[in-house]
Amino acid sequence: MARKEYRPPPFSGKGGSKREQKESVSRVEHYVSASVGLVTVAGTVMLFGPMLLNTVQGFGVLSTTILVFVLVTLWIFVWIAIETALIWHMSRLAT
Repeated sequence: MARKEYRPPPFSGKGGSKREQKESVSRVEHYVSASVGLVTVAGTVMLFGPMLLNTVQGFGVLSTTILVFVLVTLWIFVWIAIETALIWHMSRLAT
């Protein structure tokens, strides 16, 4: 018996129809949404910085670790939300 050779799906993200190209998100759009998420979190830190510091001071030595963990997690959640909204918007424009 001969083994079947693996063939990737016809759409690889680089070619395909114009509709398939519109539905995929480019690297630049990923970078922009990550940057927007980072700026959003930075703005939140500027607005609520003293409150955040007072909240984590009770943890003693781990306060900076907890603060960094919370801020990075917030950044990732905001980034995912922006990506989801971008993909949703692009799919609505493609139809």
